[in-house]
Amino acid sequence: MSLDELIQAANQLNETELDCLLQQIVTLRAQRKAHVLSTEEADLLERINQAVPEDLRAAYQVLRAKREAETLTEAEHDRLIQLSNQIEQLGAQRLEALATLAQLRQVALPTLMETLGLAIQTDLTTQEAAELLNVSHLYLINQIEAGQIPHHTVGHHYQIGFEDLMAYKRRVDAKSAQALDEMVALSEEMGLYDW
Repeated sequence: MSLDELIQAANQLNETELDCLLQQIVTLRAQRKAHVLSTEEADLLERINQAVPEDLRAAYQVLRAKREAETLTEAEHDRLIQLSNQIEQLGAQRLEALATLAQLRQVALPTLMETLGLAIQTDLTTQEAAELLNVSHLYLINQIEAGQIPHHTVGHHYQIGFEDLMAYKRRVDAKSAQALDEMVALSEEMGLYDW
C-alpha cells in the first residue's frame, strides 16, 4: 500500500479511530527507536503515548451531553466529576512524563512535543498545571485566586493557558534566583562563606 493510499484510508476514519491510529503510529515509531533509547526514555514515551481509554472517553462524552441538555441526575453528576478527575489525572501524568523527557533530552517542552508530533495543548486543567509546576493542586488554586496566574473557567473548572503558565513559571523562577543571590550576598557580608 502506498503512502497516498494510507492517507486516503485514514481520511475515511472517524475522529476516535483517527486518534487511535495516531497513537498506534506514535507507539510503533517509539518501538522502532526503542533499541537506541534508554530504558527511562522508553518508559516515558510509553506514558506519553498512553491514551484515555475509549470506554472512559465515551462515558464522559455521554454525561457531558446530558449536562448540556440539563438532564443530568445527581448520581450522573457525581460520575461525571469522577470521570473528569480520572481524565485530568491521566493528562497530568502524560504532561509530567513530557516535562521529564524534555529535561532528560535538554530541550524545551514545545520543541519535544513538535518532535514527537504532538499538538501543544493551549489550555491546561489545574491538575495538569500543578503537575507541570511540581506544586500542590491547592497551592496552584490559591495562586489563581490571588490573581497570580491568568485563567478562565469552563463550567466550574479553572483552565490555564499554557503560555500564561509558562510566563508565571518564568516570573517565579526569576524571583527565586534573585532571592538566592541576595541570600548569598548577605551571607558573604556576614562572613559565613570562607572562600
